[in-house]
Amino acid sequence: MLEIESLAREIGLAVLNLDLRDTQRAAIRLYESLGYICWGTHPVYARVEGRIVPGHYYYKPLEDQPAAP
Repeated sequence: MLEIESLAREIGLAVLNLDLRDTQRAAIRLYESLGYICWGTHPVYARVEGRIVPGHYYYKPLEDQPAAP
């Protein structure tokens, strides 16, 4: 993931976005440990093994962000 972030910076991207099913716990832990920020949850995101599960949306700024006023 760090290599992807590095390549994204090299080509000028300012932010990476991703979304994950609630069942992807290891991936959620990984992305949160890398500084991805959860900004929202979709309560009816996917059907997994016959049941509806939520999904979570994340982003990570790749550039220094200006301080909020």
